[in-house]
Amino acid sequence: MAIPSRQIGWSTKSNLLWQISKQLEYLTCVTAGGCGTTTTTSTIAPTTTTTTTTVIVYTFNSQFSETSNYDLCTSPSYDPNLYSVSSTLGVGVQLFSSDSLETPIIDGWYVVDGNVYHVTGGNGFITELGIPCSEFVINVTDRFVDCTAPCEDPCIQPWNYFDVYMTLVCYLNFPTIGCEIWLNSEATVAFPDGIYNNGNGNCITITDGVITNVV
Repeated sequence: MAIPSRQIGWSTKSNLLWQISKQLEYLTCVTAGGCGTTTTTSTIAPTTTTTTTTVIVYTFNSQFSETSNYDLCTSPSYDPNLYSVSSTLGVGVQLFSSDSLETPIIDGWYVVDGNVYHVTGGNGFITELGIPCSEFVINVTDRFVDCTAPCEDPCIQPWNYFDVYMTLVCYLNFPTIGCEIWLNSEATVAFPDGIYNNGNGNCITITDGVITNVV
């Protein structure tokens, strides 16, 4: 039976008996090997943590041709936006047609910031690098005229065109100062120096294979 708490107003005898009872309770605990302690166990419900991962999607402006590197540089079909989780493009990078990253882009040739990428396999992956349009060397037979008339005089048709090589950019913007003209596809043999009549009254000056003046 538990000993009640001591109360205010008890008599001296009652207080003495209470003290004796508490001492006996203590001695009983010591004899029994010590008084036990009461342990309270609480059960805490587990919590669930949800982690959200944010995927950064990069957008690239491009031009596209389904047929070839050459067609891409000369007459691209349209200008699609490309999307990827990679901030840089190269072989092995997968590209998508929207920022949801659900639909891969179609196979073909793409130019982004002057660099050309070829996508094959039907899954949007870049499989090879193309030739940048600024470096694409082509054989030209319809731009540079072989005319013996003075520069001030128009040539009399039929004109004879030089069979030469130049970059695609130079071809599209011929004649442009700074463009190089070669005699071979490897672009190692420069066109001879001189002043040439381009057939429409223009004088083209070539030095070390480079157009240095157009009058």
